[in-house]
Amino acid sequence: MDETAYTIITTWGKLTTVIEIFTRIITADSHDFICFAHRSIIYARMGQWELALKDAIRSITIQKSLLGYLAKAIAHFGLKQTREANVAFDLALRFTVGDSAAHHLLVLIRAIATFNAGAYEDALMYVNDMAEVSFDADLLICQIVQVYFYAELAFAASKSNNRDKANEYIDLAIRIANSCYLQTMDFSIYKEFLVIFGWNLNTLWHTVKRYKCLILFRSCNIEALDYYLALMEESDKVHQASLRAWFADFKHVGCMGSAAKALLK
Repeated sequence: MDETAYTIITTWGKLTTVIEIFTRIITADSHDFICFAHRSIIYARMGQWELALKDAIRSITIQKSLLGYLAKAIAHFGLKQTREANVAFDLALRFTVGDSAAHHLLVLIRAIATFNAGAYEDALMYVNDMAEVSFDADLLICQIVQVYFYAELAFAASKSNNRDKANEYIDLAIRIANSCYLQTMDFSIYKEFLVIFGWNLNTLWHTVKRYKCLILFRSCNIEALDYYLALMEESDKVHQASLRAWFADFKHVGCMGSAAKALLK
C-alpha cells in the first residue's frame, strides 16, 4: 500500500470522498491499475463487494500485481466465495517471493479477511501458527492481530451470554496485549491495517478494556463498577466522554441499570 493511498484516506477520512478522489484519478488515466486496486479496497470497506470485485478484476486485467490480487481476494471473501478468495491470495503471495516481511504481512491480512468472513477458527489457526514461528517485529504484528481477534470473539460471546467463552477470550486478549506492551506500542508502521480494514490500532487497548468492563457488567460481577471507574480515572477527557457515550448504549445489560447513575455522572 503506497503512501499516496494512505495520505488520501487519512486526509479525507470519509470513504465516499476517497472513492470520488480515486475515480477522478482513474478518469484521467484509465490504465492506472494501482488506483483501481485502491478503489476496490475502499469499496470493500463500504461493503460494496460487487463493485470491489469489478475494480480488482479491472486492475489485474491492466497489469497483474500483488495489490490487485489482494483486492480481488478481499472482494471474494466479502461475497462468501472462499475458494476464489484463497486462489487470489495464493497468486498475491507469489509477488512476495524473497521478501519475508511482505509475505508475513500478507498472510496476516489473509487471516483478517478470513476472520471478517466469519471463518473464525481458520483465521485463528493462521495467526496462531504464524505467532508460533515468528520473532521480534514479526511476532509483534501477530500479537496485535491476536488481540483484535480474541477481543472481538469475547464481545460476540458476551452478546450471546456465553460468559465462560467471553471471559476466556478477553483474558487471552489482555494477556497477549500486556506481553507485547500494546498500550505503549507505536502503530505508525502498520498503515495497511488502517487502509485495508479501517483498523484504528491506537484505540485497540481502550477497546479491549471496554469489552472487559462490559463483560463484567453482563455477568453482574462485583468488580464491574470499580473496573469502570478505574477506566475513567486513567482516561483523558476525550476518552472519558467516549466511555460515557459507549456505556450509555448498554444501560439495559446485566446490572448496568442499577449502576447507571454512577456510570453516567
